[in-house]
Amino acid sequence: MKFELFVASRYLRAKRRQAVIGVITAISVIGVAAGVASLIIALAINNGFRQDLQQRLLGSTAHVDLMRVQADGIRNWPELLARMQQQPHVRAVSPALYEQVLISRGARATGAVLKGILPQYENQVSELLKDVTFGSAASLESAPTAPNPAGSNSNAKEAYPPIVLGKEMADDLGDSHPNSLGQGGALPVNSTAMRVVGKIFPAAARTVTLNAHPQFLTNRYELLVWGNTGAQITNVVGFGNLTLTYAPPAAEYETINIHYTEPTNVSQRVWVKVNYTAPTTLKPIPPSFAGLKWLTNRRIQFTLNGGTGLSYIVQTSPDLATWNVVMTNTA
Repeated sequence: MKFELFVASRYLRAKRRQAVIGVITAISVIGVAAGVASLIIALAINNGFRQDLQQRLLGSTAHVDLMRVQADGIRNWPELLARMQQQPHVRAVSPALYEQVLISRGARATGAVLKGILPQYENQVSELLKDVTFGSAASLESAPTAPNPAGSNSNAKEAYPPIVLGKEMADDLGDSHPNSLGQGGALPVNSTAMRVVGKIFPAAARTVTLNAHPQFLTNRYELLVWGNTGAQITNVVGFGNLTLTYAPPAAEYETINIHYTEPTNVSQRVWVKVNYTAPTTLKPIPPSFAGLKWLTNRRIQFTLNGGTGLSYIVQTSPDLATWNVVMTNTA
């Protein structure tokens, strides 16, 4: 038996005249054990979060990016890649081009930074293409053909490879399906996946009317409305032209979804018209204060709700001299 265990066992098993000393000893041992366990759990959570954050950040891009000041592309990129691969500590290299573009769908448009890649090289330096959850990035690997000359009867758009869109950008454009830009927002064939029609901000208790007009009248589909918290407000299911009328419970952002109810259907477009009354103010709810927490190093954190669909998580310095917004949540 080790010396430490011997001393501890003699002390714990020793007969005492005062039982209070034994109770105090047991409480002390339990307290020390709980403190050590809490420290181990906190360190494990911190290390796990750090590793996950590193994998997500470093897995989405290369560790080092070399950019030209002129931003005029890459000259003789095969020779440059061969030279970079010969450098010590370099495991893989990949060429890439960046350009600011405008992506539009119907009346909606959003700015973006387009990254042109070669998949066979990009897969060696990042996990970006492996994180595609809807659809597949395999179509990017096919070599693009030259665009058709002007005046040709064939479709020139098919000469270019597709693009990979982020889900938030796809939702802003009105559809989260990966083929939405190519299909013009049509419901996918043989699928019950949800499609985003759009977002609205109606006034509370004011009538909202949705009119859906499908391309075909023989397919059963569902129109749903979700609140800002993710709770379903109302829905309608049926064939052909559908009308949905409801009164919003609160003035908040609402998302309109549409999908097939059966997995065996043809692809079709559905036109949705929405009539609603917008609120007279962007902040119909007074600001509120909630979620007060005491953090380590004498810091304070709380949530400041600045109105419907907008909230701030604020942290203070140990001396309460500075107040910093660490997160902003918007609908």
